[in-house]
Amino acid sequence: MAADGQEFVSVGEPIPRLRSVGIDKARTINVVWEDGASATIDLAPHISRNKALKPLEDDAVFANVMLEERGRAIFWPQNPECAIPTTTIEHLQIMAMAQYLEPE
Repeated sequence: MAADGQEFVSVGEPIPRLRSVGIDKARTINVVWEDGASATIDLAPHISRNKALKPLEDDAVFANVMLEERGRAIFWPQNPECAIPTTTIEHLQIMAMAQYLEPE
């Protein structure tokens, strides 16, 4: 219980937050996480599997990526249906690292 008498309920891990996002190359982003760690993440496979993200196949649209003000998602202002939460970005980063570490 907090000092002011309010109770807080924990519902799992905190949502990961980004400090910044930028374009690396077609469908690939550079991110800096809240803790300062950085990564380059290929979004092409995720985009190709999601019909709602089809507009992002256009280089001019993809180039306008922005970070949601609390750092919990990336989005494209001209296509509000095209947003990717940081939980998904983190998952894609983990999956890419796992593939890189797999023995051939």
